[in-house]
Amino acid sequence: MSTDENALIDINLNSNGGHVLLYSVDEIVDWLHKEREYWSWAVNPNFHGQHLERLLETIRKTANDLDAHARAIQQQANEEVRQQRVRQANNFILSTYRENSIPHSSTATAKFLLTISKEDPTSAIHALGYFMNIQTASLQKNTLIGYMRAYQFEKELSGHTISDATANSRDSLDELYRDLSESLARQRTEFAELRSSVSTTIQELGILFGSQQEKFSSLFEATTKNNKIILSANKQELERIERTYDEKLALSAPGRYWSKKRIAHEKLSWGFGITAGLLFLIIALFVPLEIHSLLGDAGDAARIPYWRIGVLVVFSTLAIWILRIVVRLFLSHIHLESDAAERITMLHTYLALLRKEGGLGQDDTRLILDALFRPSSDGIVRDDSAPPGVYEFLSRLAQRS
Repeated sequence: MSTDENALIDINLNSNGGHVLLYSVDEIVDWLHKEREYWSWAVNPNFHGQHLERLLETIRKTANDLDAHARAIQQQANEEVRQQRVRQANNFILSTYRENSIPHSSTATAKFLLTISKEDPTSAIHALGYFMNIQTASLQKNTLIGYMRAYQFEKELSGHTISDATANSRDSLDELYRDLSESLARQRTEFAELRSSVSTTIQELGILFGSQQEKFSSLFEATTKNNKIILSANKQELERIERTYDEKLALSAPGRYWSKKRIAHEKLSWGFGITAGLLFLIIALFVPLEIHSLLGDAGDAARIPYWRIGVLVVFSTLAIWILRIVVRLFLSHIHLESDAAERITMLHTYLALLRKEGGLGQDDTRLILDALFRPSSDGIVRDDSAPPGVYEFLSRLAQRS
């Protein structure tokens, strides 16, 4: 048995309806309504009699089930419930038309029953009982006529004679042909709509692809341009870093030298400062004592020996000269410490400016390097000299007198 994975219902009823393929809910509902409409002639309230109860109950139940399944499938439900209802309809069709042998509306038998139902419904219902092997035997005229016509039709259908069976078979084939033609036309229409939809979709995809391609090209160009700019900036930054690193290596030795010089001058400035303070205290304490020791309590200056005055002058001059030299050395080391710190600061500033784009020009670099490597003084005060000798001192006194 061939199957179709896209069909919701796929049943082969063989000679009783052929291969049933239903692809949508609407097709299932139409199929059920068509079968229900066919059995309208059999659901006749005028049929009565105990001999017909079993047959009528079967037909009415079939008609009611056809209506019930059609209504159930049409109701709104989620996918799981819808699939369950389709499976129930599939099982119902299988049991009704293949297992219970109820004639399908498209068969020659169903056409024959519909034909005689228009002439004599009672005979038609008894003929249906004959075909379904449900006994409706009675001595009524309609019962006998129905059985006889059904028996005659069965013989004609088997090929013994040709009359009504041939016509009914022809009608059945014509209806099957019409159904197939309608199905083929519907399939052609759906295929044309599908082809149009696919063509439209292809066009839309082409337009979308072109638009996306343009956007991608623009984005690619913009990204490439930005990447070039970033790459150039990074390259320049790396060059500046490399230059700064080289400059730092070149200036590391001068930096260490001036750092050591600053520390040394700082220590010496503290040393000479303390020394100057101590010398000042010593002079302040011992000069008055020395004056008292040499001059004593003499009230008359004419009676003071000249040698004592000379010793006092020499001692005082020497003490002040030494104190002056120490103070000058103290100030010199403070100046040299400040100069070393200034050079270190300029060195660090120079290295920092090298990292910035456009931070230093060639003239700026020359100016800073000239300031960094200018000659430094030793801090020694050149105008200091030893105190004058005795002969020079006496010469100066004679010139003044």
